[in-house]
Amino acid sequence: MKKQIKIMTLLLFIISLPIFVYSFERPKNLDIKIVGFSPGTSMQLRADLIAEALRREYPDWTVKALATARASADVHKHRAEKTANFFLSLMPWPAEIEAYGPEFKKIGVDFEKLYTWSAVIPTEIKQTHFWVLNKTGLNSLKEVAIKKYPLKIGLMFPSHVPMFRRLLGFYGISFGDLDSWGGRIVNVNFGAPVGPEMIRGGKIEAGFAWTGVPNPVYLEAADLDWRLLPLAEETDLLKKTEEFEFGRTIIRAGSYPAVKKDVPTIGQIEWLAAIPGKVSEDLTYWVVKGIWKQRDFLISGFPGFKEVMDYKFISSAINNLKTPTDPGAIRFYKEQGWIRK
Repeated sequence: MKKQIKIMTLLLFIISLPIFVYSFERPKNLDIKIVGFSPGTSMQLRADLIAEALRREYPDWTVKALATARASADVHKHRAEKTANFFLSLMPWPAEIEAYGPEFKKIGVDFEKLYTWSAVIPTEIKQTHFWVLNKTGLNSLKEVAIKKYPLKIGLMFPSHVPMFRRLLGFYGISFGDLDSWGGRIVNVNFGAPVGPEMIRGGKIEAGFAWTGVPNPVYLEAADLDWRLLPLAEETDLLKKTEEFEFGRTIIRAGSYPAVKKDVPTIGQIEWLAAIPGKVSEDLTYWVVKGIWKQRDFLISGFPGFKEVMDYKFISSAINNLKTPTDPGAIRFYKEQGWIRK
């Protein structure tokens, strides 16, 4: 009799469990903001598409994709002031800390504490482009060191500076060395139209940026006699870039008129990122679920989604991620059986 009572008590406890389990019911009537980038960029296109995908999946949600007027400065402002829920990552978190941390420290701001984020779902692979004019005669970054070439190159400050300094350093070159040879580093967003324009104006003869492929800006610069240099030919160099969550990738032949054969380079994953304090675990779960259910719509609007919105890709990306993955995203991926993290 006592045994039966124990069994009945256990059964009643099991039956009552749902009362104590946290509800995973979809939140209703939400107002969500996603920060993209400058109007007309592929980043903003992806932000717009993600917002529309969520509106299609959850008609009661109000989802807005915010464009920026001052590019990364506006992205940082939304993050610090928590005036948005999500944003498209500018670069991997370890690279961002090294790029922006020292600059913010100068004004008394702890960048790592104030601007932290968590990864939600990948949106694109960004490949690093290193364009040089053919008249330089350069075929690799290594030749800059060998020839002590006075390279005049444009790249964005401060975001691209640490990576380019690291690449130069692998070959024993410093920014000071370039200056001493008559070269210089020019602050310019080379992934934007201003980059090729500065080449046309003779202010620079090379450019460095990471961006999706193909970048429309480079397609429209077919008049320039330039070439794309490889950046991932040496294993030891790749080990240095892996600390920033950059890995080997390929810019395929035909991606641009000037690219006649595959170019090995380094690339990184752009994530839809959650802003702590504005996003709950439940919200992220339903956001990822809604985005995934609208996968076909997203790919139709931006084919680059196809490569990253793949369960094998997501599993591998999260397993190699140094940036924290959002708990709500983890819940969805575990539910699908894609990760065990």
